[in-house]
Amino acid sequence: QLGISTLLRPYPSLGDLGLYLSLISLLQPQLKRMQVGLLLANSLLLLCVLGPAMWHQWIQEEAANSNFFYSITLLFGVWQTLLMVQLLLATAQEEQQEQGQKQLVGGPQQQQLGSSEAVDMCRVR
Repeated sequence: QLGISTLLRPYPSLGDLGLYLSLISLLQPQLKRMQVGLLLANSLLLLCVLGPAMWHQWIQEEAANSNFFYSITLLFGVWQTLLMVQLLLATAQEEQQEQGQKQLVGGPQQQQLGSSEAVDMCRVR
């Protein structure tokens, strides 16, 4: 919820990002499953450099248009969306794997096929 609330703000700030990025360290299994972790880390570094640079060019130097800074805030929103999607997918995979391991260990959910059911399944294929 915290990430979504910072995602929907009209002007994102690094303070909002710092709050929920500090909580991401609690998700170590999910971070290992992220597919684009290197891309997210490098793009965050680039956005942290370009954001203040574009603001400086627009406000202090008056050499740039406000659209340059606005495009950086849009890219920052896209970055946050990609991070949220990756974390949700990794969490779903982690929960699915945990449920699969519980079923393999045994319990009432485990179904054992009889020999006639196994033969019927082979015929269907």
